[in-house]
Amino acid sequence: MVPSCRVVYLRKDKLGYINGDLPQPPSTAPTFPRWRTENSIVKGWLINSLEQSLIGNFIRFSTAKAVWDAIATTYYDGTNTSQVYDLKRRVSRMRQAGGSIETYYNTLQSLWREFDFRRPNMIEYEIDIKRYNDILQEDRVYIFLDGLDDRLDKARSDVLHMTSFPTVDQAYAYVRREDVRQAVMMGSSDRATGAGLAAKSAPRSGLPTRAGQPHNSSTTAHLQIQSYATAADNSEQQDEDPSSHSTHPSLIPRHHSGSYSALQRYLQRAFARCRRSRDPNIDEKTPVLEQIFLGRNQLDEAIGLLRGAVSQPEQALGFVVIIQMLSGAARFRQIEGLVRTTMKEEYDPLKRGLSLATLETKWSDLSEEIQTVPANQTRFHRAITVHNISNARVEINSVESPFVQGVTMLLYDRNRK
Repeated sequence: MVPSCRVVYLRKDKLGYINGDLPQPPSTAPTFPRWRTENSIVKGWLINSLEQSLIGNFIRFSTAKAVWDAIATTYYDGTNTSQVYDLKRRVSRMRQAGGSIETYYNTLQSLWREFDFRRPNMIEYEIDIKRYNDILQEDRVYIFLDGLDDRLDKARSDVLHMTSFPTVDQAYAYVRREDVRQAVMMGSSDRATGAGLAAKSAPRSGLPTRAGQPHNSSTTAHLQIQSYATAADNSEQQDEDPSSHSTHPSLIPRHHSGSYSALQRYLQRAFARCRRSRDPNIDEKTPVLEQIFLGRNQLDEAIGLLRGAVSQPEQALGFVVIIQMLSGAARFRQIEGLVRTTMKEEYDPLKRGLSLATLETKWSDLSEEIQTVPANQTRFHRAITVHNISNARVEINSVESPFVQGVTMLLYDRNRK
């Protein structure tokens, strides 16, 4: 009997109707009406489980046991040979084929469980059972690794060179961590969560795509960013043509070549283009950026903005973006020195409580969340909690269109020296 059928009928206390333990009583017996009703129910379960084209061959039988026996006679050959062969063939041909690693592994496990049921371990001695299971696990690790996509070749090699050879579960756990790491680095939230057999990389929200690729969201900031030095040396004629640029500025550069002064000139021109484009998402009353300096003034604005972050969400969103900008800038050695010096020495309020600590320790978390938000969504995968200048907790869990205004205000230099 198929194990799943046995479980179902046992749970419903109806197994006797198909294995003969509850034979048909005489029609005059007081138990006959109940038996007839329950026999019809079980027979209905069996008939309904068949394909439509097969129902006519079995519906004429009067009892559930007769239906079951007829099915067994027709389709069971008395051995598991064909099923074992099919399972072996399917396992040997299984490949990840660009799908999620969770789907690939779970399919393999399902086939292996069915194989173990049909080909149980008949060894009696405990030491031999352990040796058999160790060999079986090793073989399954090889099968699992062989079916992985080529992009996971390094993880495959790492597993094979482990000092203590892993079980298939341990191998899967290791490879999955590498798969998630790659997904995060590439900005693919689908593959990171294992959602879908053929997950595609989603573009990073607020980040420029490769040249020639369209932007998919009207609610996030996009600007095709080149290297600092190249962008700073663009001709004035290019700057005067706002149609050649996105109307939403992104403050997260993809490259870090060039000098600090070149970065300043580039950011000035980027916001000049934004001003001339008359972006409808930027309020007319919003101050226009005239100069940009990474350092004391921007950190001053960001920390001051935190005072009202709870009651004014768009200011909190602006804070997220300024920190993301500083996170990218920190990779630039010269700017990193300016930022850290400003935070630790020049701006006195930063020395109070947890403000400085959260600004430094949350940079990478905020950066990761912003960059991995899919283009058609606004919420982070996980909320980021920081502390404002008064040490009150501020939770930031999304990036929405109002942050464009917040960023413009944050970066507006009010000439405070």
